Amino acid sequence: MRTLIKPHWSLRYAWDKAVARAFELQDPTAPWLARGAVDFLERWLRTTDRMVEFGSGRSTSWFASRCGRLVSFEDDPEWGRRTVLQLDPYPHARVIMTPRDEEGYMRAVRENVDFEPTIVLVDGQHRDAAALWALDVLSPCGMLVIDNANWFLPSRVRAPSSVPCDAKPVSARWETFLGHASKYRQLWFDNGVQATLVMLY
Repeated sequence: MRTLIKPHWSLRYAWDKAVARAFELQDPTAPWLARGAVDFLERWLRTTDRMVEFGSGRSTSWFASRCGRLVSFEDDPEWGRRTVLQLDPYPHARVIMTPRDEEGYMRAVRENVDFEPTIVLVDGQHRDAAALWALDVLSPCGMLVIDNANWFLPSRVRAPSSVPCDAKPVSARWETFLGHASKYRQLWFDNGVQATLVMLY
């Protein structure tokens, strides 16, 4: 008989999930990132920042209200249309719809980013390609944020589906990324449900 309880469910996980849900209800405009990462970004962001976001959503207007320029890439037409409706107060922010395949997705990125980003958020499709692209284009002293990075890179976080700290990254691309990102300081934020990696030069 197949169990309906997932392997990661425990009293600790149930508590973590309840706390994360309470935070979402308390601040329904905050990005879907680990709370520590949201608090960190709240303190760190400046109106002079130039941002690229992979994967639009409720975080897009949150970032648009804090950055001087924002381009968000989205491959889901319905999700993209919903996000665009939230951006009327922010003429410096826009959503670019992309093809779903990686080649078309990254081509749209290269064709629509004509500035040097100070911050890149990777939280959409083709995260390995997006993360590698970010390392090439980030401004000196820039910031790279990868949501659910624990799915791909080794860490000590307790969120489900995490790669153990003594394991290798899940693919050759992520291994290449980790090698090239060695000059960055890694800050892991973990709420027991999801983890967000913030990388600072």
